Amino acid sequence: MTDLMERGMAWLARQQRRHCGVPAMYVRTARDGGEASRRAVTAVLARPGAAGDLTVDPVRLDADEADFLVTATDLPFDPRADDRIEVARGGRTDAYAVLPRGDAPPWRWSDPQRTIRRIHTRFIESMPEGEP
Repeated sequence: MTDLMERGMAWLARQQRRHCGVPAMYVRTARDGGEASRRAVTAVLARPGAAGDLTVDPVRLDADEADFLVTATDLPFDPRADDRIEVARGGRTDAYAVLPRGDAPPWRWSDPQRTIRRIHTRFIESMPEGEP
């Protein structure tokens, strides 16, 4: 039964990525004298910001908070607070900062097989497309 569930989850993840995913750039912030890096990923917006506030579990979500689903294959390292996800949309690039939510880390696994990361973010700015 486990094999059947794993195959089903893998199929669902591929469909979600293919039909709901958008090209995005994951930007790892520079720390301790290191360099910033950029990695192309396909991201699925899991919780779009909406007018007003939402409450999920005991954590209050503002309208500018969003979660992105990214496969562990696309992003083989753990997201860190202050990294960024940049999504190009209609002539502009929307930037989201990776942030912890409440006392929780800035990301968690979204499936039992640990193949999809759910990354917590907050919208920080919109730039003309092509601007870093």
